[in-house]
Formats: sequence, C-alpha cells, structure tokens
Amino acid sequence: MSIPTHVLPIFPLPRVVFPTEPVPLHIFEPRYQALVADCLACEEEGRPAEFVISFREDDNLARIGCTLRITHILRSYPDGRLDLMSAGLRRCRLGEVREGETYDRVEVDALADTEQDWDEVLATRAYSLHRRLLEQFSGKPPDEQEYSGQAALSWLIAPSAGLSLPQQQALLEITSENERLRALVRHCTELVARVQDIQSTGQQVQAAWELRRLTRSGAGS
Repeated sequence: MSIPTHVLPIFPLPRVVFPTEPVPLHIFEPRYQALVADCLACEEEGRPAEFVISFREDDNLARIGCTLRITHILRSYPDGRLDLMSAGLRRCRLGEVREGETYDRVEVDALADTEQDWDEVLATRAYSLHRRLLEQFSGKPPDEQEYSGQAALSWLIAPSAGLSLPQQQALLEITSENERLRALVRHCTELVARVQDIQSTGQQVQAAWELRRLTRSGAGS
C-alpha cells in the first residue's frame, strides 16, 4: 500500500524490524516513554499511531526502516517503564530527521516492491529449508499453518533465519520478493549444512567420551 510522505516518531535501535514481525520492547528512557504515550493518545483519538524503527550502528542510521504500531502493553512499572508488544507494518525510506524536545521525528516514504508476484517453486524451496532449519534446533518442524496467509513469505522467514544484522538490513532493502527468497534460500542452505556438521561433530565427541567412560568403568570393575 502506498503512503504519502509524512513525519513519524523514530526509535533508532541496534536491530532490524521486518513487516509483520512481532517486536517486544522494553521502554525505559523518558523520551521513548513520551513517544509511546503520544502513540497511544493518537490511537485513542482514531489518528495514525505509527512509529519507525531503523537500524543504528554507532552513529550510522540506516535509511530504510520499518513502521510499527503498538499492539498491547504487557506491563507498566511504577517508575514509568513499560514492556509492550508491537508489530512491523511496512518498510519506509527515511528522509530528514527532525530533532524534538522529547524525541525525534523523521520524514518517511513507503518503499514498495517493484514486482507483486513470486515464483512458487522458489517459495516452496525457502519454506522447506526454513522448516528444516527450525526442526534441527527444536526437534520438530513448525506447523504448516504458520506459513499460510502470508502476503510475502520472506518477511515471515527472515526474523528466524539466523541472519546477521547486516544481512537483515540488506534483505529489508531488497524490493523483490523473489530476490529476497533467493537470498534466504542461499543462506538457509548454508546454515542447514553447518548445523548438520556441528551435530555430527557433537555426536562424535559424545561417542568418544562415552567410550572412554565405559572403558575406564570396565577396567575398574
């Protein structure tokens, strides 16, 4: 969906947020407590209540970020701190940052994909690799229903694909679902193989240790 250029509160963080991603936040700085309060007030008044998270490393702020909305407050502390849950909405291109008395705001434009369709074979490959990766760590594959109803499969996979922060930011900036899926297929293929190697090495280590333990136990009997 296209949105016009407008100004939103900005929350720079050393993390990347993807559209549709659930994002828990612990709000402790007074300026961001004020940001949250203003967003909640806008929501109560029926006005847009979005803010922007953009990846900041040192003093470098990424120029592509993601708009979010607050879904619910998890906990309020007596000193004003908050635990809340938010959700990624859409990517945006950052323009001029406007400094404020409490928190900063930024001019944003929507960043849409250049193509709307995606390759089903490619999507199936990415889906299968992601499920395999999660199974390697949890012992069972995720429910297939978790993947249904997604406008862009890449946004579902990306947060739990083991990407580094620079890799996440690079993926966020790609304006083609097929290109994002190709990047995820390459990454997940390599990661699945590395996990298999680690698991195999772990089995060898455990077997060698058990053999030594059993041998010493037999010698002492």
